[in-house]
Amino acid sequence: MFATSSVVHDSRASRIILLDTSIVQIIMRQLKGKVKETNKQKKERKKEFVENKKKIFTIALPALGAFFLLIAVYVYFKTRPKTITEY
Repeated sequence: MFATSSVVHDSRASRIILLDTSIVQIIMRQLKGKVKETNKQKKERKKEFVENKKKIFTIALPALGAFFLLIAVYVYFKTRPKTITEY
């Protein structure tokens, strides 16, 4: 049914060991300080940033524009005067 898990904390090694019936996973503590970034990682990060910036103009802004256009059309139809029929 469900896998049982327990958490054991080992203070001497500053790590948490997750014991599971199928997986034993060791998570080491995060090192203090900033990790040095390689040139390849830096170029990849900058490339992703440029791609995300392009997505803003191709996806997010048109979606927001359409949303506000729908609101404007809704307000227009709800606030225009009713037609008066003469008998």
